[in-house]
Amino acid sequence: MAGVVIEVSPDGLSQIPDALARMGAEAARELPEILAGVLENQTRARFGTKESPDGTPWAAWSEPYARTRHSGHSLLESEGFLHDSIYGERAGDAAVVGSPFVQAAVHQFGSAEGGIPARPYLGISKANGAELQEIVLDWLDNWMGAAQ
Repeated sequence: MAGVVIEVSPDGLSQIPDALARMGAEAARELPEILAGVLENQTRARFGTKESPDGTPWAAWSEPYARTRHSGHSLLESEGFLHDSIYGERAGDAAVVGSPFVQAAVHQFGSAEGGIPARPYLGISKANGAELQEIVLDWLDNWMGAAQ
């Protein structure tokens, strides 16, 4: 499959997989599913801000290419194929977000051969990370409250 994916996994935080294992299979599936949905929404929102996760604005179209666009087109959204192809899903104990769209990797990383600059849309900004952390903490608080 062509495309590009990022994965958010608790591998580096040994206490999280252990805690999820103690919660049981159903609870352990729930958090990555929630986070996958949030990651998908965060990624789609980036098409509106036109900036990379690190806050860098996306490169504008080249002048010759801009002349081929009309007022309904904007960076990475001419027909909406890439935006609409973004998905988030649980993969084991990880949340993944990506796109199977053939040009997804070209837009994420750029192409020297095609003269296309990188316009990263996948990744986690500081604000995204803070939101994800808050969701995890709220989820744990709710789960612990329900388990008592």
